[in-house]
Amino acid sequence: MENKQTIEVSIVVPVYNEEDSIKDLFLRISDTLNRLHKKYEVIFIDDGSIDSTFNVLKELSKDSGALKIIR
Repeated sequence: MENKQTIEVSIVVPVYNEEDSIKDLFLRISDTLNRLHKKYEVIFIDDGSIDSTFNVLKELSKDSGALKIIR
């Protein structure tokens, strides 16, 4: 049987054209939850952004298994 950690906190964030602020938001959320020693996921819902929001999220997700994207 696998030893899986249960996610304690799920944060859902709707975003639209937030390419300039999305990285900072994710890093702040991650930093806070890491300091609280919580197993978490952050789910960003891209609501049809026409800027590079989705691309920024894809890049961030390469380094963090906690980040999920719905488009």
